[in-house]
Amino acid sequence: MSDDKYLIPRNIPTMPLGELFRPDVISDLIDAIKKQALEYDPDTSTGSGRRAIASRGAQVARSKVFIDDKGKELVSEWKNKAKQVDVQRKVFRDAMDSLKDQVRKPLTDWEVKRKEEEEQERKRLEAERLREEEEKQRELDALRAKVREQELEAKRREEETLAKQIALEAEKRAEEKARIEAVRAVEQARIDTERAVEKAKIEAEKAAALEIRKKDLEIERMLAEKVEAERREQEAIQAEKDEERRLEEETKQKEILLKQKMANLESLRKYRNAVICEVCDDLENVCGLEREKAELIVEEIVNDGIRHTEIKF
Repeated sequence: MSDDKYLIPRNIPTMPLGELFRPDVISDLIDAIKKQALEYDPDTSTGSGRRAIASRGAQVARSKVFIDDKGKELVSEWKNKAKQVDVQRKVFRDAMDSLKDQVRKPLTDWEVKRKEEEEQERKRLEAERLREEEEKQRELDALRAKVREQELEAKRREEETLAKQIALEAEKRAEEKARIEAVRAVEQARIDTERAVEKAKIEAEKAAALEIRKKDLEIERMLAEKVEAERREQEAIQAEKDEERRLEEETKQKEILLKQKMANLESLRKYRNAVICEVCDDLENVCGLEREKAELIVEEIVNDGIRHTEIKF
């Protein structure tokens, strides 16, 4: 075994498997591997130091796998031996069961026969018990029939008595009902009379109140018509005043518009005359026309007398 591949003492691989897996040997082995695994200072600052740490971890893992495989070998050997033992156990059990049946056969045959005799006796006793129960049941049924007949007779007599009592009570209730209805009829007649008198009184009061109400309504109607006539008169007077104010305002607005229109026309006339004078001045100065001819030409242009020409104001 290579020392750099595992952390296992040299004597372990050659040790018998049965001895290797004793608790004290496993405990000592764990301590030895732990001591080798931790007896150096880990250095993570260099690549070689980090590789050494990884290598030491791999050694521990391979040591675990090695010892575990040895344990699997031992368990497999034990399982094969256990199977062989189980086969021989079954052979022995089957042989003993067969011998037991052979030795016990006379007793077994006797027990079977005894069981058949007991079953026959049980059936005989059961049949006898059923006959006795049937006899008792017949006697009980006869007794019940007799009791039932007595109960029916008693019930019949009780029903006859009850029917007589019901008839008597019905007769008493009918007499009481007739008496109550007679009292009610008298009371109802009194109530109807009082109601008729009260109704006539109420109707008379209603008629009087209605007549008063009609007179009040007539007075209210006449007052309302008077108020309405006065309101209409006031509205007519107010409407006449409003119409006068509207006409006066409308006249004022027309006068204002007329003055504005006259002022606009005067302004436009002055503007047109100024433009015409300017055009005449230009014809005199540019074309060398006399003033009279220039004014004549401008007048013709204004009146559309010369084609393709116009003056914009």
